[in-house]
Amino acid sequence: MLQIAFLVAVWYAWLDWKYIRNGGIRPKPAEVIAWTIGGGVIFLAAWGVMFFVLGINELSEFSSVLLSILVVIFVLYEARRWTVRRDNPIRLEG
Repeated sequence: MLQIAFLVAVWYAWLDWKYIRNGGIRPKPAEVIAWTIGGGVIFLAAWGVMFFVLGINELSEFSSVLLSILVVIFVLYEARRWTVRRDNPIRLEG
């Protein structure tokens, strides 16, 4: 299920790139900073819980869980950008 969500998020990222290129609203610097810091904190907290509390030492388990967390953060960011595109459509003249 996460793979499908990731593919949809990649597609939304491509649509967002086209939206911005055609004059759409860019993400605000504060929003980018908030997503970067928030995602980093979530990632580091998950890393700390898995490594220090649960004692997961196998690299395959460790990397798959952390990669899943990064994918979820990316999917949530693209969902947020989708709401921006939906609320602020590009007006095409013609």
